Amino acid sequence: MPFRTLTLGGGGTKGVLHVGVLLELQKHQELVFPGGVYGVSVGSIIATYIAFGLPVNTESFESMKSMFSPLFVIEEVDFPKLAKSYSSKGLFSSDHLCRSVSSIFLKHGIDIRTTKLSDAKMPLYIFASNLTKGKPTMFKDDVLLIDAIRCSCAVPGIFQPQALYNQIYIDGDLFCPSLDYFVKDKTDMLSISLKCGMLESKFTPSNIDEISPLKYLYDIYTLIGRNFHEQTKSDKTLMISYSNFSAMSDIKSFDDKDIMKKCSETLNSFLSSKNLL
Repeated sequence: MPFRTLTLGGGGTKGVLHVGVLLELQKHQELVFPGGVYGVSVGSIIATYIAFGLPVNTESFESMKSMFSPLFVIEEVDFPKLAKSYSSKGLFSSDHLCRSVSSIFLKHGIDIRTTKLSDAKMPLYIFASNLTKGKPTMFKDDVLLIDAIRCSCAVPGIFQPQALYNQIYIDGDLFCPSLDYFVKDKTDMLSISLKCGMLESKFTPSNIDEISPLKYLYDIYTLIGRNFHEQTKSDKTLMISYSNFSAMSDIKSFDDKDIMKKCSETLNSFLSSKNLL
């Protein structure tokens, strides 16, 4: 029986693993999910791509590879940005991210600046962390794609908090690293979770003062995600990782064919364990 619902977790440039799993999954079923496509952080971008029925194949992967580089979402750091980051609560605005994501969808005739979530071919839900209310927010229906994505991807410390509807949002991974809770009917659900990698630092009293603010935030984020996933994963969860590939890795430094092979093996092992092959 095909999966009817898909959830895609966050993980920065590790989102390439989502694409690898989906490339393999379509050998077993169409990438059509009438129960809905749910995405958070980088998963929100790929969820949007899937929910609009855009092609997932070798050719589209080649055109999407630029997404899996840190420079796709952030500009090069300069000292004025560093000086302002204290008051702005982040090194970057979301402008560069929005331009980069827009360029991907414009190739398929979709302007995410004017297109709403309700325009997708499948039910689409994007999550962000609402700091004003102190709880997760699920964007749907008439929310503009560009607004939902920029809020969902606003990693603290990297991006400035995003203002929308007179409220403040940051990366959805902070409040909802697992989306399974929000899916009402989990019967035929596939939840793809990007397994948290190794810490950049080791927290000890002797070295805590030497850890840079960005590494500190990154590792705290990693620990939050790791603990949350361990506590919430279920038999619907496919956990996937690739050796030494982190949220800020650049796919250009890795063998993408080997990454796709790893994704294929992981999915087929998962399907076999559920007697779905």
